Amino acid sequence: MSKIRFILCIFLLVVAFPLINLQAQNDSDWKKQLKEIQQNEMLRDKGYPQLVSYALQGEVKTVDEMKRLKKKLLSQTDNYLPVVNKENECVELLNLKEIQKIRGKENVSATIKSLSEYFDHVIQQGMRTVKLTWKLHSKTYESLCVVSDNGIVYDHIIMNLMIVS
Repeated sequence: MSKIRFILCIFLLVVAFPLINLQAQNDSDWKKQLKEIQQNEMLRDKGYPQLVSYALQGEVKTVDEMKRLKKKLLSQTDNYLPVVNKENECVELLNLKEIQKIRGKENVSATIKSLSEYFDHVIQQGMRTVKLTWKLHSKTYESLCVVSDNGIVYDHIIMNLMIVS
């Protein structure tokens, strides 16, 4: 019996604990990035959306889940993007339908096509989704962030804030 305990202890020390530590370290990459976004005073000072909280949703395990995620990310009504209002230079969060009214159908169609191609290349099985909660002008918004072991892969607000700023 003590031989089995010894083998189990060796297994835990050599295999299981390093794997647990590696997963915790990988999780911390995207968490660290999100915490940095939360604490970014420059974004706050410029009147950009503020990341209030985030919650891990789950892992993309199958091809069908990957397809559903891509479809969800391409929804014209469920995803908000930061847009600068040209009248007052203020940043607003608008969905693709709202942007289409302002910038035209061709502009939004091209955006959707580009995003679809991008998602086909970057979203893979094993990635995870994180629900982000944002606040802008006293309103609350949510976005679906895709993360990997290396960090943030895509989020409509985060990626487009880089373009706005």
